[in-house]
Amino acid sequence: MIQSLEASWIPDNCDHVICIACFCQYAHETDATGLPRCAVASCESLCKTETHHEISVPHGTLTSTEGMDRKGKKPLDGTLQELGQCSHGDDAMISSDFYCSICMETVHIGEVFPIDGCTHTFCISCVSQYIAAKVEENVLSIGCPDPGCKDGVLHPEACRDVIPLQLFQRWGAALCDSSLGELKFYCPFKECSALLVHDPGHGEAVITNVECPHCCRMFCAQCKVPWHDGVTCTEFQRLGKDERTREDLLLRKVAQKSKWQRCPKCKMYVERVTGCVFIICRCGHCFCYLCASPMSRDNHHCKTCKRTW
Repeated sequence: MIQSLEASWIPDNCDHVICIACFCQYAHETDATGLPRCAVASCESLCKTETHHEISVPHGTLTSTEGMDRKGKKPLDGTLQELGQCSHGDDAMISSDFYCSICMETVHIGEVFPIDGCTHTFCISCVSQYIAAKVEENVLSIGCPDPGCKDGVLHPEACRDVIPLQLFQRWGAALCDSSLGELKFYCPFKECSALLVHDPGHGEAVITNVECPHCCRMFCAQCKVPWHDGVTCTEFQRLGKDERTREDLLLRKVAQKSKWQRCPKCKMYVERVTGCVFIICRCGHCFCYLCASPMSRDNHHCKTCKRTW
């Protein structure tokens, strides 16, 4: 209830009458800047500078354009202070301090950060620490710090000026990474590990041998491993994990060129210098040197390839 017109404020182009104390509280909670707007939600009337001459507010009327920006607006705390005295007739100015509900500390109004999508506001320090904790937990879609709020959201660009550059870059990279989905992969060389994007193409030939644009080393785009020269992708996929190193692939290439056979049991390579196809490996397994089929110690004739020599 308005006690008197002496403590009231009337916007232009509407008939709403608002007490100074209520308006100051309304402007503070909505983080309003510039010239005051009518507090009625359905009304968009503004109070022009010259209109303040007609408002009877003792010693607190906005009667000067000093300190205004190019658009004729003043910052929030300056506007509140000049609107000034409350309906109880106190001479105290409106406080420019803000109480943060996270750290429970009082900070200057210029050190607060409003959350997009809701009316919550917190100090910059708490918002920065909150974002850092969420990114560390790999939570990339960050909402309002208020646990009961489902509408507020924090966007990287909106928070860019209040968080460290390293945190901003990490947050952006993680968002980019998650948006790529199955198209993303990393350079197989551990000392590089650059994020790369797979281009599946449309009706084009499958490309396997490619060069990392960061470390300039060759790798297989299909197997996502360092380039396996002399081994097809199908053959490589059949190899065990302990057979895929560069040394193992080089040995395999030499074995193929020299026509060595591999023991079916212990997987060791053997070379026949002379004699028949019957081979006894050092592990004790008997097999055919030509087709690697099992053989008996009593019969040196291979039943699979029908060979003795």
